[in-house]
Amino acid sequence: RPTFLHHYDMRTYFPIAKYFHELRFDGVYAASVAVVADDRGGLHTMTSTPLRNLRDHQVRSVGESREYIEEVRARFSAERWAEFKTDLQYFRDAMGDGGFLGSMNDHGGNATPVWFLSARLLFGLLPASDFSLWLGVIADALLVLLAFAALGWAYGPRTAFIAMTAFGTADFYMFGTNWFGAALRHDWLALWCLGVAMLKKEHFTLAGAFLVWAALIRAFPALTFVTLASPLLSPLMSSKRMNWVAIRNLALGAVGFGGALFVASSLMFGFSAWPEWLDKVSLLNSGGHVNNVAIKTYLVAQESQWLLICAVVLGLLLYALRNAPLDEAAAFGVGLIGIVFNPANYYLHCLFILAVLGGEREHRRSGVVPWLALLGMCVACYFTTLTNQLQIHFMRETWVMVAALSVMLGYQLVRARLSPTVQSEKAHS
Repeated sequence: RPTFLHHYDMRTYFPIAKYFHELRFDGVYAASVAVVADDRGGLHTMTSTPLRNLRDHQVRSVGESREYIEEVRARFSAERWAEFKTDLQYFRDAMGDGGFLGSMNDHGGNATPVWFLSARLLFGLLPASDFSLWLGVIADALLVLLAFAALGWAYGPRTAFIAMTAFGTADFYMFGTNWFGAALRHDWLALWCLGVAMLKKEHFTLAGAFLVWAALIRAFPALTFVTLASPLLSPLMSSKRMNWVAIRNLALGAVGFGGALFVASSLMFGFSAWPEWLDKVSLLNSGGHVNNVAIKTYLVAQESQWLLICAVVLGLLLYALRNAPLDEAAAFGVGLIGIVFNPANYYLHCLFILAVLGGEREHRRSGVVPWLALLGMCVACYFTTLTNQLQIHFMRETWVMVAALSVMLGYQLVRARLSPTVQSEKAHS
């Protein structure tokens, strides 16, 4: 029946969160086949059914994957297998076996052990049901509202409303779904917003904690520490005074809280969970997919070209941010995701955070340039949908992303050139 719950997504993430010790990062599809095979008389009845092998991301038949499937099935005790089958029956009923098995063409669960730690606390004691999935959806919605409230608190209502508009109208997440109904899809974005807001308000320890938490959930926010390094460390190459208080407190928040999250997730799932995750996402990032929005997928033909572009963009950005306020430097980490990584389309939803580059608090006229670029990007996204070919759609969106980021980078370069003293005083006051 029609529902707002995103069963396609949660049929993967709910089981991994609850049964991580058995499924790990490679077992959710193999175990799904074994569950259906139990009801059909054995794996020999499903030999031609395709599934993606999550160890190498190749699609093979059940007949070719029999040993792999049996190995995953053997990880379960009898009691855990019975509970697992009951939970998966909920998804089979909701999706039908055709949809349930057809979803095994996806790439499995790619979230970090820290994300699965949060999901485990949410789902670990609950059976799979509409109720338990709605808990995750509500938690996600509350986090998004908290993020926008934090932007309004730190920057003002216009910045918050522009961020909300960009969040709601940018088309990057479109791939037959808007991702509503899936649990904790936007937690990393909310934490990234909270970290940037805390930098604006000069609560540096909290900023470090929120930013590292975001990075340990989705990895991409780690780029914020790269862009932050420019204004923090630029005094080493000039006569400016180092902001030791900011550096110390950011480090305390990031290292202290990040270390606690790493230890907690490792104790919950085993220290091998992190190397397993790194192998999984490295495999995912190495290949292009039709729903990527990334220059590596659509705009370059060779690895050397991509590396050159990354070096040039990063060099220009670090130069432009050398006198920038810390919060703006942190926000620019968002812009590097589609440049240096190969992300799926929905991760580019994060570009709404660039609304903080506007000049609401400083009342500068030129501050509308980032806002206009961001809103113009949303308008341009509409024209990317005027095709039935997904590859063309996402290639156009990659160009839209590049155009918007080019305007913002150019704006930042001009600001750095025209008013380095003013920005330096703001950044290190």
